[in-house]
Amino acid sequence: MPPPALLAHLLASLEGPTPVPRGARLLVAVSGGADSVSLLHGLHYFQGFFGWELHVLHLDHGLRGADSAADARWVRELCAGLALPCHTARAQVRLRARRQGLSLEMAARAARRQFFAAAARALEAPLIALGHTADDQDETLILNLARGAGLAGLSGYAPIQDFGACQLLRPLLTARHAEAVAFLERCHLTWREDASNRDPRFLRNRVRHAVLPRLERELNPRLRPALARARTLLAADSAYLENLTAAAYPLCRAPGRPPGLRVAPWPAQPEPVRRRPLLPRRHQLHHPGPRPAAPP
Repeated sequence: MPPPALLAHLLASLEGPTPVPRGARLLVAVSGGADSVSLLHGLHYFQGFFGWELHVLHLDHGLRGADSAADARWVRELCAGLALPCHTARAQVRLRARRQGLSLEMAARAARRQFFAAAARALEAPLIALGHTADDQDETLILNLARGAGLAGLSGYAPIQDFGACQLLRPLLTARHAEAVAFLERCHLTWREDASNRDPRFLRNRVRHAVLPRLERELNPRLRPALARARTLLAADSAYLENLTAAAYPLCRAPGRPPGLRVAPWPAQPEPVRRRPLLPRRHQLHHPGPRPAAPP
């Protein structure tokens, strides 16, 4: 019997766009849902071969009362069964959203990132693995398109993203949510269903359950692979402009410590370059490998 498709996606990513060094300490963000639980089981499956030290991170957002607390208990029990350390915390996302004038989605994202950063520092871990899949890529593209995003926003999540002193890894970007579920079912593994993932008050849920299915029905039944191709092309164009911007930086750089900018050469740059922030970190040219595309 061939291995589950999800393991094939995961291994291809670990050997390609999201390599994890042998023996590395790797943090895995686990909500309890099918995507993150399948990621954890997949990484645990390969752990013996690669010699990783896996730690699990779980944040209780405090949005669903007893259900949120039950998710946290379930993740701790899952980790105990796998003999993996589990680090949990609880956030007051509603309070944060109210105080900072954010949507619940944005406040939850900010709380997660704060938790991840603190855990990475405390554990001296350079890598955090997230369970984003090709479905998340599709939803993000539609959301960013509706907001009027440019190339960077339409290119989707990067497989590797700098995050303070560490990096975020997304090893499942070529896998589908359905493949994560199929993997868990085939291996007789369980996960938690978050009822809020079907709540239409959340914009991403409306894209997931209404917008994308309607586009598939009425516009293109093969919309998902088409979106994947578009992301790949847009990412390549975005990387090209990053390189042009990096090349323009020395022309506009003024000597001194810290270095300033000579404004005069800037208007001569092409408009797509001028729209990009000219920062010292772009002095190094980007040479990205091929970005993963979702399977048809």
